[in-house]
Amino acid sequence: MKFVLLSVVCVLLFSYNVCFAQSDSAVTLGKYKFSTTYTDTNYSTVLKITDGKKVIFTGEFEESVESIKEVDFNDDGNKTILLSVYTGGAHCCYIVYACRIKNNKFLISDTLYLADSYFNIEDLDNNGEQKLTAYNMMFAYAFTNYAESRAPEIFYTVENGLFKEVTKDYPKRIEAQIEEFKGDLKTFLDSKYKCEAEGEETFNTDAGSVKTLLAAITADYYTLGEVEKGYELINKTYPCTDRDKFIKILKEDYKLK
Repeated sequence: MKFVLLSVVCVLLFSYNVCFAQSDSAVTLGKYKFSTTYTDTNYSTVLKITDGKKVIFTGEFEESVESIKEVDFNDDGNKTILLSVYTGGAHCCYIVYACRIKNNKFLISDTLYLADSYFNIEDLDNNGEQKLTAYNMMFAYAFTNYAESRAPEIFYTVENGLFKEVTKDYPKRIEAQIEEFKGDLKTFLDSKYKCEAEGEETFNTDAGSVKTLLAAITADYYTLGEVEKGYELINKTYPCTDRDKFIKILKEDYKLK
């Protein structure tokens, strides 16, 4: 299954990056050396960038700098420096900065907040253009516990120094995830899962697990421009008394309409 399991070690989650994970480390990109120093007294990391012996940048980040990597998003030789920071906490938070060095100055041009999600760098088109792939964590804890929650995939490129979401440009990948989620849903349908009594909480129940699957499927259909297919599936597979309330939450709170 591809839903997020954050207990996996850092090296696996950042398979395309250089992982630091709360230790003093260094990586060289071109003529620049990026050095990190973690301080456990205030749970922060100091990043120092040097050009030879000259320091061109010093900055402090909350908790740990997880990875630093150059990525060519457009296969044009213009690389973006991705700086990933983990802020700490039980399930939070990953922040990715789009950076560059110009005239020997380190510049941060945009910030991408990924909440609980890790990220990878993938060539989705097999054409040399890289994409940042991650998960949309909007349903974490929404309908059931964190481990059971499902997260739709989300894809980004960087244009003119800014992150740009391009998930809708990859319908086959989204369709494949829908089918995967539907396979998980079938397990509950085959077991003839139990609806809770009217007014009873569905969190940490089979009904809650079904709702998080249906929410993720509906979000994926929304990305494809076919959101009504999600609601048709909800009406078909979720007969519980809170169905209308569930649909209202998806439409009004999550704007899936």
